[in-house]
This record gives sequence, structure tokens and C-alpha cells, in this order.
Amino acid sequence: MLERAAELVVMPGDWWADRTTTASEIYDLYRAAKGRIGAMECRVVSFEDDIKGVRSTVAEVYAHAHLRTPYDDFSTS
Repeated sequence: MLERAAELVVMPGDWWADRTTTASEIYDLYRAAKGRIGAMECRVVSFEDDIKGVRSTVAEVYAHAHLRTPYDDFSTS
């Protein structure tokens, strides 16, 4: 699968050097986001999910309500 993905993704040979010049705005946003994410506190809770994913959905909704996360979307459409 990895080999197939490598065939489909075309990377220019100088993309690494160009990341700070050609796409400097995107690179700056990426670095800022990476810094914010690196500073975040992280907790992992393991639980056994059921076949329909009900427990994971309940856990996500609880975390959203308790932590007041602004970007969770539980819409059905």
C-alpha cells in the first residue's frame, strides 16, 4: 500500500528547500500550529467499544461538553 501511495504522490525534487520561500505563509501557519499542539496537555483514555461505536460516540460527546471544544461536529449530515 505504501508503494502504491508513493506512485500516486508526486513531490517536486526541491520541495523541502522551497517550503520556507514559495509557501512561506503556509509554512509559518504550520509552525505556529505545531507549537500550539506541542504545548497542549494530552490525556489518553482506553475503553472497549461496541460493534456500533456507541461508547466512542458517548465518550466524544462527553469530552466535547466537558471540555467545551469548539471544533467538534456531531451533525448527521
